[in-house]
Amino acid sequence: MDQKWQSWRYLFLIAGLVLWAGSVSFADDIQVIDGDTLKIGGQSVRLFGIDAPELRLRCQAQGRDYECGRRAREHLEALVRGKQVGCRALSNDRYGRNVSWCVIIDGRDLAYQMVLVGWALDYRRYSKGHYAAPEHRARILKRGIWAGTFVAPWQWRRQWTQGQAGDRDNEWLEEHRHPDRARRTSRRDGQVNTEPRPQS
Repeated sequence: MDQKWQSWRYLFLIAGLVLWAGSVSFADDIQVIDGDTLKIGGQSVRLFGIDAPELRLRCQAQGRDYECGRRAREHLEALVRGKQVGCRALSNDRYGRNVSWCVIIDGRDLAYQMVLVGWALDYRRYSKGHYAAPEHRARILKRGIWAGTFVAPWQWRRQWTQGQAGDRDNEWLEEHRHPDRARRTSRRDGQVNTEPRPQS
């Protein structure tokens, strides 16, 4: 029942976005910075409610490391290529970016699309679960980063500020190469975290 309600809620959300899009000026001067950030007409825009892997973040699938941050950016580039995008600013972040709800001219919510294909996560700290349904679907179907193991972007940034990522992320990569240190994705306080998987 809850899942059915979630599906209806998102249908209403998309319908509302289509109507809302009529009052937005669309632009085609778009540069994709990463999986959740655009530059439109020279203005940096952060997609509301989602968090995509940072460009330097590496994930693992089928026993191999890959640049999931770059894959996320490539997918967002594919979504907006040759299309007009309109955004409505909701707030500003500490980096001076407009945190915005953005849609393609056909009415598709960019953030929703990125989560649905598994190249971004529902950023519940800010979205309050707006993108939980497409994330659930991506996880069940093992799309994008859900096809393997990964560190949630917000956790990776925390590690980066503590000097545990970036140029010093070899320790993390080494952990993910060993099955006995495999990690599972779990929910805690509405956020995705990675924890060591208990030995069986």
